Amino acid sequence: MKLQLAPRTFRIYWDAHAWVGVVTALLLHVTFFMGAFALFQRELDAWANPARTGSAATTPAASVAPGSLGPLLAQLDREQPLLGKDRVAFLPEPTGLRAYWHAPGEHHEFYFAPASGRLEPLRSELGSFLYSLHYLGPFPKGVYLAGVAALGLLLTLATGLFIHLKDLRRQWFQFRAERATRTWSSDLHKVLGVFGLPYQLLYAWTGAVLSLSFATVQPAFVATLFGGDEQAARSARGAELEPPERTGRLSGKLPDLDALVARARHELPELKPNWIGIEYVGDERSSVSVFGEVEALPFGSAGVMLNAADGAVLSVTPARAGTFQRFEAWFFGLHYARFGGVGVKLLYALLAFASCAVIVSGNLIWLQRRDAGRQHWGNRCLERLTAGWCAGLLLATSALFLANRLLQGLLPVYTGAEQLVIWSTWAAGIVGAFLGRARHVAALELVLAGALLSGAVGLDLAAGAVHDPIRQGVNAGLGLLALAALASGARLLRRRLPRHGANPHQHEKVSRADFGHGHGHGHVYGPEFKDTP
Repeated sequence: MKLQLAPRTFRIYWDAHAWVGVVTALLLHVTFFMGAFALFQRELDAWANPARTGSAATTPAASVAPGSLGPLLAQLDREQPLLGKDRVAFLPEPTGLRAYWHAPGEHHEFYFAPASGRLEPLRSELGSFLYSLHYLGPFPKGVYLAGVAALGLLLTLATGLFIHLKDLRRQWFQFRAERATRTWSSDLHKVLGVFGLPYQLLYAWTGAVLSLSFATVQPAFVATLFGGDEQAARSARGAELEPPERTGRLSGKLPDLDALVARARHELPELKPNWIGIEYVGDERSSVSVFGEVEALPFGSAGVMLNAADGAVLSVTPARAGTFQRFEAWFFGLHYARFGGVGVKLLYALLAFASCAVIVSGNLIWLQRRDAGRQHWGNRCLERLTAGWCAGLLLATSALFLANRLLQGLLPVYTGAEQLVIWSTWAAGIVGAFLGRARHVAALELVLAGALLSGAVGLDLAAGAVHDPIRQGVNAGLGLLALAALASGARLLRRRLPRHGANPHQHEKVSRADFGHGHGHGHVYGPEFKDTP
């Protein structure tokens, strides 16, 4: 039996779906588009810093073997004195060894260069920057905006499912690319929306929790149930305890990092470290935390915190601590694709790009149904903003990759220059959409984005990427994205645009009964435009 909503209920659901979708669309486009790159943050950082890849990059376990971190810590301290810094951390990962130190107002990253056997400054943070855009980090209060947008996505998905549930089986595989914009955009919206629904629900829920709960739910939870005792709340959850507060009195000595890592492994033999951090370096109450994965357990992670001076164990977070911790492990593991290897990450990336298409087509549907001729200035602005924002983001990202390759050897550190390139190119893409026909401008920006990505791949191949599996993999992904951008742009350029103000429906016969399924007001509230059988 088909689900048939009452006319008034249908209109409420449709309005909620349409309005919330349009309001949150552009922010969600950024989070999904950048989410595809965030999945490969480490690989992208390695691609952006070619000197850090090589034979040593494929053996991260050697980076945390006894006797290997101490010399690197000493080298870093000689070049940039570490005593008094808030944190120094080493991160063994599949692409090699990274390190950073952090102090108020300062953050410096380094990578292990196989050629020199030393820690060298990270010249580019391309992957890390794209990752931060995934949660809108560079924007003011961006993480909270991302959380609100995720809540909006949850509402949009729920209302959209109820609106289309009665026709889901018939519309599941229906895509009429040759039809008018209102038809093919509606088909694309529904087909990709249905196939990507579990993925989008997962990210809407986990994204909202990650972005908002730590600032809203968690403080209320601690204040009401634990009387403001943060440590008691963490202990009840089975989470690791906070490091001891600093005293301000420096001992003047660095910890024996290799001995402390060995001690942590003795406490948790199954631990495979991927983060070793020194808190409040040189302080009398300085601590060392060793966190990592437990491969025998799905989404397994564990950690040990030790006193930096004498190696006394301060806390142990076992992998099988309790129900809440296991729930959190699955929660974070699913969001960050910590399972299935590269294959799952590629699937997540494809679904992220498909979600971007759902978002853009949703805005097209809104415009075609409310104002097909773009008679109102607000709808014209939305069309141009959607075109410039979305196509311009791909263009700006492509320019970022090309800039990275062009800046190699010209600047010692070019993170700032790269970010200037992406912001200025994105701004130019948005402005360009207001200076011409939105579809033409978007098509040209897509074609140009494909050309820039192709140039970045070509330059990297010419620089020797054929000998590096990490760079080969990144280049393959960028090459496919370049082909998709070129094909999409070329298709938009081939489509004949109707004259401004002309009836865009004149070549398509539409059944009146199909508009609203007998509910009335079908021209506004109908779930789709269909051809008459």
